[in-house]
Amino acid sequence: MTSKLPDILVAQYRLADYRVGAGTDAFIMHIDRYSAPINKLMRAKQVSNAAIITAFNPLGRIQSAQNNRKAHLILQRALGRCAVCLIESTSLDPAGTWPDETGFCVLGTSFETVCALGLRFRQNAIVWIDYDAVPRLHLLR
Repeated sequence: MTSKLPDILVAQYRLADYRVGAGTDAFIMHIDRYSAPINKLMRAKQVSNAAIITAFNPLGRIQSAQNNRKAHLILQRALGRCAVCLIESTSLDPAGTWPDETGFCVLGTSFETVCALGLRFRQNAIVWIDYDAVPRLHLLR
């Protein structure tokens, strides 16, 4: 699939830090790099995949905090019906030019379901982690 997204935006997604959890149990993942912590988490939950998805800032357009929070709660309800486990996550721009985006690390649901939800919430991409524990960027547009 050829993406309609600007190369600079895709590069920002690729360079982002994807933090899973909060506090001392939190860990950071990076695109195309093996993650021992996600591997450990997937084994503990007895699942073979995970994903990072958000409802913040649809189509890459900054929204108000209120609109983002509302969309986040709707996404949480939708994910609660189809995932083994949800852990709050945050996508962070190390350069600081893009605001933090709260989302979820979704364990134990299908790739098709996560992509469908990404499209429903007008997201440009999701992060998919297969059994090999390597986060990969999957563009939706």
